[in-house]
Amino acid sequence: MPFESSRRLPGPSLLLDAPGVVLEVPAGLADAGTIDRWRSNVSAMGASLGWPAQAIVARMHGTG
Repeated sequence: MPFESSRRLPGPSLLLDAPGVVLEVPAGLADAGTIDRWRSNVSAMGASLGWPAQAIVARMHGTG
C-alpha cells in the first residue's frame, strides 16, 4: 500500500506512551481488513527480527 508520509515520534504522542513511527495513507485506501493485515505483517516482521512485541495503533479519519 502506498503511503503519503512517514515520520518518527521521538516520545509520547496522542496514540502512544512511548516513541513510535507514523505512516499516513491516502483516504479510502485502508479499510478494517487492510489494517488487520498490516498489524499482522508488522508483528511478524518484528518477531522475525527478535524484537519484543509492541503496541500497534491505527487511527482512521476522513482525510487519510
